[in-house]
Amino acid sequence: MGGDPGDADVHRETGAAGDRYRMLFENNPIVIWEHDFSAAKLYLDSLEVDPTEVAAFLDSHPSEVAALFDEVETVDVNRNAVEYYGARSKEHLLDNVDQVLDEEAWDLTVELWAGIAAGKTRFRGETVANTFDGKRRHQILQLYVPEAYAETYERVYMTGTDITDLKERERELQRERDKLDEFASIVSHDLRNPLGVAQGRIALAREDGDLSHLAPAARSIDRSLELIDDLLALARAGREIGDLDDVPLAAVVRDCEAQVDGAAVSLVGDLPTIRGDRSRVGTLLENLLRNAVEHGGGDVAIAVGGLDGGFYLEDDGAGIPADDRDAVFDVGFSSNADGTGFGLSIVAQIADAHGWDVGVTDGPDGGARFEITGVESAS
Repeated sequence: MGGDPGDADVHRETGAAGDRYRMLFENNPIVIWEHDFSAAKLYLDSLEVDPTEVAAFLDSHPSEVAALFDEVETVDVNRNAVEYYGARSKEHLLDNVDQVLDEEAWDLTVELWAGIAAGKTRFRGETVANTFDGKRRHQILQLYVPEAYAETYERVYMTGTDITDLKERERELQRERDKLDEFASIVSHDLRNPLGVAQGRIALAREDGDLSHLAPAARSIDRSLELIDDLLALARAGREIGDLDDVPLAAVVRDCEAQVDGAAVSLVGDLPTIRGDRSRVGTLLENLLRNAVEHGGGDVAIAVGGLDGGFYLEDDGAGIPADDRDAVFDVGFSSNADGTGFGLSIVAQIADAHGWDVGVTDGPDGGARFEITGVESAS
């Protein structure tokens, strides 16, 4: 999609020129709409509004925008438009033009009519369209009026450039920028503090020879290393997952149990074999286990079981207050003074990378229950 349908004379002619126009219109690899705006232009002129004030007038009189569209005649669309919108035929698309318009197009149409009121014969703006199979497509809409129709607007051609993939890429880049901002904040604040303590303690030990300063310095360094490990895990968690494997959940839980000091897990029933990245699923479970132990103590009871379309992990610890449940997956959030606040963020990012949902509620024994849903079972 995209381009200018007016490379040749696009007004209707007979003979060779008309045949060339029809070939260019029908076989063009871009979406082209052909409209007759002449009645709409007459209606717009009848409003007797100063061209510089048309946009403000239409913003405050939405019924006039609807009335203008009622005056538009959609004359034709090319074959590529039928395919792009997922219509059954040209007739199907022409009879249901209103179904491909999105509410987000409203502001753009106000600008469009204001431009026509000012005599513009070219227009460009960004909008959203709907396809008949339920997809939303971001577009750059361009309007072109051939010179022969610059007064009457009897022939108006519209093309659209599909920018859906570009918009998704922009969103992905914004997520990456946000993540970098988070990391910069963590490095500048969370890492700076323990390293500053260690530096100060070592300086004191050098000055007065008191080696008792080294123990708190070592603890601060250990804390910094823990933060670095969690930062790296958080960075890896946000990456796209690779090929999916059959992951036997019970075996992975036992592997993770051995990696987390103080974790004692009961398996409830037969755990499913799921489709996922085994390494990343292990990281998710390790962080849930570590969270249960850190907040419930070494004697906390942990259970893992299957759900319809997923699995859960619950404990009998102190639980998570209802007011905190939306925030527990945020980077840096922790109710434990010794926690880094990254563990549950890692859980959420790994789940998201798989297309899963993760939520938290009360466990049956008063602790926390994390439910992972939207999980595909291995066949």
